[in-house]
Amino acid sequence: MVVTIEAKEQNYLAQKRWQSFYSEFKSALKLRDKNKLRPMMAIDIYFSGGGGDDNHDGDTRDEAFKFWDDTSAWDGLWKALQPQAIPTALWRTDKKSAKNPSRIAPPQANQKGNHNYKYYAFFEYRNGKWYCTIFNECCD
Repeated sequence: MVVTIEAKEQNYLAQKRWQSFYSEFKSALKLRDKNKLRPMMAIDIYFSGGGGDDNHDGDTRDEAFKFWDDTSAWDGLWKALQPQAIPTALWRTDKKSAKNPSRIAPPQANQKGNHNYKYYAFFEYRNGKWYCTIFNECCD
């Protein structure tokens, strides 16, 4: 596989920006601050509980927040992010997202066949920014 200069630069910037993003994301999550979390979440975030665009506005973040409010998912996401997210194994990515740097939490979600966690979260570096792209209950 040939890695282009653009890909190397993207990977470098993604790694450089990761820790700051992750700290901000966890801080906003701890406070359940939807206004701070919204821009850190992909507009098409996939989440447990149906994960659809119920109001048909092209944005699934409102539905994700409603699901998190109605369930124990806020606490589940917080626990999944402890202690850190790690680079995503290639087997976990689809062809569309494989070209972008990504991370997963908790670390055991990166191991094939390991289902010793309740929730997992994916983060993807898109267009110069990190986003939470998936928050899902394990193995549903």
